[in-house]
Amino acid sequence: MAGAGEWGLVAPTRRSRTSI
Repeated sequence: MAGAGEWGLVAPTRRSRTSI
């Protein structure tokens, strides 16, 4: 599970879709 810090990278890159 990615932390709040990774959220910024998950939204734009959309490569680590775990929580989203």
